[in-house]
Amino acid sequence: MRDIDKTKQQLINELEASKTQCKRVEEALRKAHEELEMRVGERIEELTKASGQLRAEITERKQAERAVQKARKYAEDIVETVREPMIVLDADLRVISTNRSFYRTFKVAPAETVGQFIYDLGNQQWDIPRLRELLEDILPNNTIFNDFEVEHEFPTIGRKTMLLNARRIYQEVNKTQMILLAIEDITERKQAEEKLRQYHEHLEELVEARTAELRRANEQLEQQIAERKRAEQVLRESEKRYRDLYEEAPNAYFSVGVDGYIKQANRSATELLGYSLDELIGQPVVDLYADTPNGKAKAQEVFQKFLAGEEILDEELEMRRADDSKVWVSLSVRPIRDKEGQVIASRSVVADITEHKKLDQLKDDFIGLVSHELRSPMTVITGAINTALTEAERLSPEETRQLLQDAALEAELLSNLLGNLLELSRVQAARLVLHAEATSVSKVIQDAVDKIKRQSPVHQFIVDTPKKIPPLYADPLRLERILYNLLENAVKYSPQGGEIRVSVRPQKEHLVIGVSDQGVGISPADQAKLFGPFQRLEESRPDRARGVGLGLLVCRRLVEAHGGRIWVESEVGRGSTFFFTMLLSQGSDQPAMS
Repeated sequence: MRDIDKTKQQLINELEASKTQCKRVEEALRKAHEELEMRVGERIEELTKASGQLRAEITERKQAERAVQKARKYAEDIVETVREPMIVLDADLRVISTNRSFYRTFKVAPAETVGQFIYDLGNQQWDIPRLRELLEDILPNNTIFNDFEVEHEFPTIGRKTMLLNARRIYQEVNKTQMILLAIEDITERKQAEEKLRQYHEHLEELVEARTAELRRANEQLEQQIAERKRAEQVLRESEKRYRDLYEEAPNAYFSVGVDGYIKQANRSATELLGYSLDELIGQPVVDLYADTPNGKAKAQEVFQKFLAGEEILDEELEMRRADDSKVWVSLSVRPIRDKEGQVIASRSVVADITEHKKLDQLKDDFIGLVSHELRSPMTVITGAINTALTEAERLSPEETRQLLQDAALEAELLSNLLGNLLELSRVQAARLVLHAEATSVSKVIQDAVDKIKRQSPVHQFIVDTPKKIPPLYADPLRLERILYNLLENAVKYSPQGGEIRVSVRPQKEHLVIGVSDQGVGISPADQAKLFGPFQRLEESRPDRARGVGLGLLVCRRLVEAHGGRIWVESEVGRGSTFFFTMLLSQGSDQPAMS
């Protein structure tokens, strides 16, 4: 019994020990579970963060891919809209893609282009040894080349001149190197340069021919002057034989004593100087000369030479009339000697050369103006062409085009100046022939306006014409020259951005055409001399205005040759309008067109 109790007690003790052990195990398990849950929570939190970062990275990558796609699409759209043909080549120089301009320019299809070796395209026009070297050097050495010129007979578009530019491009997405080849068709530019060169040569020939004409005219003038001097010499020698003609001589004659007083004078002398014969006789001859360097001072020198027995021929001096006005004269003095050979008097011949001096001045001014007006555009033309030729590699196509446009504009101005000179030459020589025909006024006006617009884009040009205009019977080229000269004149004297208007209105059997400007206007005194030769209104002339003053004179001659008339209506400060008339149609009173 005691053993049973002892056994029970042992079992109870063992059971208590087991419970205690179980509690310890449960506590350890609970702690392990809590620690596990904490670690799982931390791991879940780490995974959640990693998942968020991954999603953010995926989102950023998708956004980057979309941005790359947009950029690529944007670049492809740009390439597709570029006017110059472009080709993208792979590392093996096979065509990956081209833009629409390439297919349109070379008239080929994608099927016969994409995937082809560049040297096999067309009729192997790109198989050029130097081009091979340049293309094959781009990817290995990251080189570029610009303005490689190719002239070839292409199978579908004929002979063309092309400029090639190439560089390496890199596709980041698939880590691919490619070559972008751009092609520019410069055939028209080359043709324009050739035409400009030919026109320049032609212009030089015209200038040379005109220079020769001016030289011949000058020689003729010198010959005329020489002949005049010989004639005056003959006249002086004839004076001894024909004393009865003294009073009726066309030139003024004086006889002056060694004391310097006038002893004798003829009627021409009184008319030239405005004195009566009694007022001249006994007057000191030096007092008849003006107080200018070419007046009294020079007259004293001539008088001393006369006293020394010298003969003076064609000395030009300024004399003073009775009304204090001045007159240029050519003075020739021949000493008269007595039997012993002593000088006792002089026989002086005085010719009025005032108009001749004015003509000389006018000629000098004209030659100076024409030389300047010829030299200025020639300088621009030569400079522009030389720059385009010598700086071709450095200049952009836009800069080259601007140089050529400047040269063309100056050539047009020069052509118009030479045209005006030739028209006046024909009129002067009575060789002007009009080729009259039924002419569309609207077309001629528009052609003239378009031409002047190229020279002055800052002005506003308005054409005011009826809807229906009957045709003129006129020479269309001469009609355009008239309009061009009037428009050019309006541009010169109009403010920047001013309005220039061309108007047309029928008037009986004529058509009245007007060109109006918003310039400073013309005074009545200037209007009276406006259509004369070499007239330029200096007071109202802007500093920028060029010209030799021939435009309005040419207009007048050509209008009158058509049987019309030209006039101006102007008010100072209100602008000017130049009108001219032309016959509407051929009739019985049609003028001779020559």
